[in-house]
Amino acid sequence: MDFDDLTPKQKETLEFIIEYIKRNSVAPTYTEISKKQKITLKSVFQRIHQLKKKGYINIKKNVPRAITLTEKCRLIKPTESIEIKVFSKVYKFKNTFKLDNLEKTIFLSTQLLSEKEVCEDKIFGIQCNDENTFSELGIGKSTTSIILVEKTKNISEGCCVVCLYESRVVIGTLRVRDKFKILEMNSQEVPIGGSNALLIGKLRSIIKVF
Repeated sequence: MDFDDLTPKQKETLEFIIEYIKRNSVAPTYTEISKKQKITLKSVFQRIHQLKKKGYINIKKNVPRAITLTEKCRLIKPTESIEIKVFSKVYKFKNTFKLDNLEKTIFLSTQLLSEKEVCEDKIFGIQCNDENTFSELGIGKSTTSIILVEKTKNISEGCCVVCLYESRVVIGTLRVRDKFKILEMNSQEVPIGGSNALLIGKLRSIIKVF
């Protein structure tokens, strides 16, 4: 990777951040950078400040793992990664669904997905919050989780799918005759369509961000 305007130390830290995001789909903490590169937190802050000043990263306020890559870094994204948009709101719109509140863009290694061939424009993320947590998946209020969903019509019986139900995002198993088994509700079956559950797509993965 060519970063002509960076010092060797700044370049080393930026490459670590990029590789960390590539492997984990979230940014490292300052403490993780400090331990991995064996430098003080003061040095980490100085390098992060310069990387932000030179336009390689942004820092979100009042959130954990606040480092995000800018377009300057996305031009050099790894070929084995795909770019996924993460939204915090999904709602019914007529007979389909709409995504709103773009939270972030993440790079996800294709190795984390079950299939080698992935259509990038059909996969998106939904960032969970306190209103749509999943107790049966061990996701609580102290955890932010990203649900990766694939928009596809190729969904057969037994597939794990993501649906909208009563203004909540829920996960379940597709049943015969277009039935949807909601895991949160004591295995109750709820029909898909009409005023019931709306099928969003196939569940690809769940990323927990602490």
